[in-house]
Amino acid sequence: MISKEVKKALTPWTNVPKNILDYQGFVYLITNKITDEKYIGRKYLVAVRKKKVAGKKRKLVERKESDWKKYKSSSKRVQEAIHKFGLDNFEFKILECYKTRGETNFAETELLFKKEVLKKRIRINEKLEIYEWYNDNIISRYFRKKSDAPERYILNYNRYIINELKKL
Repeated sequence: MISKEVKKALTPWTNVPKNILDYQGFVYLITNKITDEKYIGRKYLVAVRKKKVAGKKRKLVERKESDWKKYKSSSKRVQEAIHKFGLDNFEFKILECYKTRGETNFAETELLFKKEVLKKRIRINEKLEIYEWYNDNIISRYFRKKSDAPERYILNYNRYIINELKKL
């Protein structure tokens, strides 16, 4: 899990438009600079909360800026990697901003399918191959096959990275 210190730190987003708060959300790419693994996600810029108002049938809609400036990822795998490799070893890039939440959701899903995040792999060496993407599902409906990611590959890969880091 990400430490409290890293959670509170500003995320070093790149490609941030000057008028970012004119949008509802954005699609982003996180890249691990050491392993070259990537993650595609989306983040809303405005948090919407509905409050009950005494004596009224309709709820009051409150809008405020979300935590996007400190947001790292909701992915547990990405959070673990940030904890393991450090925030400085990741690149956070805003790919595109969108005017509605619907456009944001659609763009993220479309990009996940186009990039084939559930299938693409990186060959580390002749014996070891890992997934290129941290993403292991698309809209919690389409999942990477369990048989495609045996634990031994993950363990071997972790050992490989640790050995490579020791050489530095």
